Amino acid sequence: MSDVKLKTKTCSFPAHKFILSARSPVFKTMFSSDMRESTCDSVDIRDLEDDTVKRMLRFMYTADVVDLGWNSASDLYAAADKYEVLTLKEKCSSYLKPT
Repeated sequence: MSDVKLKTKTCSFPAHKFILSARSPVFKTMFSSDMRESTCDSVDIRDLEDDTVKRMLRFMYTADVVDLGWNSASDLYAAADKYEVLTLKEKCSSYLKPT
């Protein structure tokens, strides 16, 4: 029932443009402008690891982040920054702050 796939170097993750657009202004622009992604059924995300995309999608659908470590939080923060998922950035930054 998905209408878009997020493609990394090695995996493809099914998703819904509506959910991605609701959570990310970057995805919203991609899907509602004259960009290639608006008419395509896939988005290439070659610069992020599979685990990072999976975690970002989980957050976008559930607002949940589980089992964060330093590296995964750092990578997820970079992804959240790239796609302007501000609430995910906040969660990652609070994890990364020294105590």
